[in-house]
Amino acid sequence: MQSLRRGLRAASVVFVAAVVASACGGGGDPADPDAAPTSTTTATATSTSTVSPTTSVAAGPPAPLTGVPTEPGDLLDAPALVVKIDDNDDRARPQAGLASADLVYEELIEGQKTRLAAVFHTTVPDRIGPVRSGRTSDIELLGDLGTPVFAYSGANPVVMGQFARAERAGAFVDVNALDVPGAYTRDERRRAPDNLYLYPDRLGDAAADAGRPVPLFVHDTGRADTDPGPGGGLEVAYPASFGRVSTHLWDPELGGWVRVQDGTLHLSEEGPGADLTEIAPANVVVAVIAYGRSDADPASPQAETLGEGPAWIATRGRIVEGRWQRRADVPGWQFTDTAGDEVALAPGPTWVLLANGDTGPFPAATVTRIDPDAAAERLAAARTAEAER
Repeated sequence: MQSLRRGLRAASVVFVAAVVASACGGGGDPADPDAAPTSTTTATATSTSTVSPTTSVAAGPPAPLTGVPTEPGDLLDAPALVVKIDDNDDRARPQAGLASADLVYEELIEGQKTRLAAVFHTTVPDRIGPVRSGRTSDIELLGDLGTPVFAYSGANPVVMGQFARAERAGAFVDVNALDVPGAYTRDERRRAPDNLYLYPDRLGDAAADAGRPVPLFVHDTGRADTDPGPGGGLEVAYPASFGRVSTHLWDPELGGWVRVQDGTLHLSEEGPGADLTEIAPANVVVAVIAYGRSDADPASPQAETLGEGPAWIATRGRIVEGRWQRRADVPGWQFTDTAGDEVALAPGPTWVLLANGDTGPFPAATVTRIDPDAAAERLAAARTAEAER
């Protein structure tokens, strides 16, 4: 997407989350059909018992968000593009472009559903979506991406006001569908609101003031992925018949954690006429965080992503139990094991599932560790079911 790579200013990271987010709550679009009130329960953490063998070394430096060596070019000067993508139910899937994201945050929203903040940098697809509304949780999440381009469908007036203040403070460049309508198109083959798509090449000069990202994770770039662990999986579930269940299961052939959403293989459209692609990031982190009530909408969760808390880090076929830490004055996430030693991620895409803990007003997630045999059986069953659809 060359239009996002022109006219960039050389900017250091401006982590504005501490300045802006302290005055912000969450809050969604009050007209959102998926919005619903939630209730309080007790948090629980339970335990249940295309081949990519190695990463080749290129001549250039590692990409900031994946740690994968790059070829010489203008990649390191390009801004990140963050797109809010719907993940409510089958109407939103398969999404377009999602498997190409360098980083994806899964956020809790109203009704124990989730929404995705997908960050694109190494590869920017021609078509991304379905695009949905923003939340003020996004301000804190985007604060260490070096003034990214932020695309979303809109938000309620309170949230839009907070976004405007965040943009003035340098948190991101706002290219929402209300302000830059020419970059978005509705797909009439789908029902609204799950049919709005972003075409990044149409953004043009709207993204001219964006900056460049810096590394957010520690990647073990000097280690070839020749000795993966036994595998297994992680699952994050919310306690309701309509609540979200997000599962990632290790596939040694793909070298990634295949995503299963609400029991169905999670697929993505990665180009016109192309086969659907399994979403299988190299790394998955379940970070247990607190969600408070939004000032903009008390039924909407507000993610608190500065601080520290429990974490499960799935990388290279291993699942490490430990902790996450994220500070306002230092960009990025730090992960440690139970002994306090740093956990490095494999080069490649990362999904961070922001699971609700038991300290706030919304239902807590149940985090389940799945043993390798059970994970292999579940993945095989999901693929069989998809083939029979």
